[in-house]
Amino acid sequence: MHKKLGYDVLIVASTETYIDNMNLGYIESRNYVNEDGIPVHRIPYSKYIPARIVHKLRIYEGLYKELGTFSPDVIFMHDFQFLSIRTVGKYMKKNTSVKLFVDGHADFKNSARSFISKWVLHSIIYKYCVNLIIPYTEQFYGTLPSRVRFFVDFYGTPKSKTSFLPMGADDYLVEKAKKSGQREVIRDKYGIKEDEFLIVTGGKFNKKKSEVLNLLKAVRELDRKYKVRLLIFGSLEEGDFRHAFYTLCDNDIIQYVGWIKGDQSYDYFEASDIVVFLGLHSVLWEQAVGQGKPCIFNYMEGFTHVDIGGNCLFIDNKDDVQELKNKIIESIMNYDSIYESSSSKGMSYFSYLDIAKRAIIKE
Repeated sequence: MHKKLGYDVLIVASTETYIDNMNLGYIESRNYVNEDGIPVHRIPYSKYIPARIVHKLRIYEGLYKELGTFSPDVIFMHDFQFLSIRTVGKYMKKNTSVKLFVDGHADFKNSARSFISKWVLHSIIYKYCVNLIIPYTEQFYGTLPSRVRFFVDFYGTPKSKTSFLPMGADDYLVEKAKKSGQREVIRDKYGIKEDEFLIVTGGKFNKKKSEVLNLLKAVRELDRKYKVRLLIFGSLEEGDFRHAFYTLCDNDIIQYVGWIKGDQSYDYFEASDIVVFLGLHSVLWEQAVGQGKPCIFNYMEGFTHVDIGGNCLFIDNKDDVQELKNKIIESIMNYDSIYESSSSKGMSYFSYLDIAKRAIIKE
C-alpha cells in the first residue's frame, strides 16, 4: 500500500518464509522484485552461530549496509523480536532525522504461554530489544487491542508511544472480487442458489481447533427452512480429525473446497452472506469485516475490535452447538440491520490503504 501511495519502498527480510504458501521454511539469501514491484532483499542469518539458535534469536548479516545504502526517511519495523535490532538502534542514533515505527503481533493468547517463553524470551530478551529502540521510536503499534496491552505490560513501552493499528482488507482485492462478480461465480461453481443463506469459514484446522466440527454439526441440525449452506476453505490435519470432518461434510449442504491461495479468500467472502470464525484470531477476521461482510466470531476479551457497531455477533461458548445454531438463526432473522452496519462501516475502518497512511504519521 505504501508503494501504491507513491513512496519509494524497500523490504528487508530474513530468509524465513512460507513455502508454497503453506508451511514455514527457509530460502536462499537473494534480492528480487516482488509482485507489487517492490525490491525485496532477503539477508542471511549470521553464519557464526548454530542455525537452531540464530533462527530463534534472529541475528542477521548485512542489515546496517542495507539501511545505509537505501537511506530511508521512514523505517517501519514489523515486530522487534530480533537481536539484530541493535543494528537498527545504531543506525537511528547516527541518523536522527529518520522516523521509526514498530508494530507487534504478540498477545496473551499466542505468546508467553510457557515459563521459558514468558520469563526468558519476553520478559528479558525481547524487553531488552524494545529498550534499545524506545528512544528512537515514534510509535509502537499493537495490531490488536490486546497487543497494545502486551506492549505496555510485558515490554514496558511508554503508553504515550503505544497505540492500536489494525490489520485490514486490501482495498483493491475487495473491489476486484466485487467487480468480477465473484458472488455469482463461486455460488454457481458450488451449486448455491441466490436465495440460499451461505456461510463461509476458513483457516488451518486441526484437533486443537476442533470447533469447526461444531459448526458443521450446527449447520447439519438447522431446520432446512432456513436454507443454510456452508463452504469451508483451508487445510485439514491428517488422522482422526480429518476422518471426523469428512464424516460431517456431506458435500451438499456442507462443502469443503480445500486449500486456496491467500488472495482467493476475497472471492469466497464476496460469495458469502455471513462469515464465521470460531477459533483464535487471524487476519481473516479484519479482512471479512473490511469486505463489508456480517460475521460471527468466537468471543475473546481484547479481541472485540471487529465489532464496529452492529455488524457482528459473538459466540460465548464455541463448543455449544445449540448456541451456534441460535446465533446463525439470529443472524438470518436480523440480517438486514447487520448487513447495513457491515456494508456501510467495514471498509472505512479496515481499509489497508487508509491504515497504511496512518501507520507512518504520528498523530
